[in-house]
Amino acid sequence: MTELTLRLVAPADAATYARVARDTFRDAYAALSDPAMMAQHLRMNFGEEQQRAELLDPANTVYTALAPDGEWAGFAALRTGEAPACVLGIAPLQLARLYSQRAWYGRGVGDFLLDAVLDHARRGGHGLVWLQVWELNARARRFYARRGFTQVGTHPYRFADQWEDDLVLVLRT
Repeated sequence: MTELTLRLVAPADAATYARVARDTFRDAYAALSDPAMMAQHLRMNFGEEQQRAELLDPANTVYTALAPDGEWAGFAALRTGEAPACVLGIAPLQLARLYSQRAWYGRGVGDFLLDAVLDHARRGGHGLVWLQVWELNARARRFYARRGFTQVGTHPYRFADQWEDDLVLVLRT
């Protein structure tokens, strides 16, 4: 997508990252979630200091897709480290978050960011990319299936005070 540019997110971007992460998470899941639990989850996971700490951690890399006006069209957050037992491969890389702003739905932001993620994985010697997705997130599941991800298991995910089992998907690089 030619109208977007890719940029590495820095700790100085923590406030914007927190706002965009909170807004895109809410947009993706609010219709399927209890409002009180959603509010609690957003408070627990998307504060400026939390996002700054994430950006300062060398195990994390975050990219943003910038619109021509400089606004964030979406972002992808990557994480190295331990993977669930069902993820088998050389140096697996977690795609921890991939979200588009609502105004950019259907305009190729997901593909743009996933292409950048796969390029990052290949350059870094990661044999596969893995992610967790909520089974009720049909839109995301269709996207990942179209891009070649396959399910290899499930893994717990904490939403507010409740634990759920997300699907674990992988794509070999």
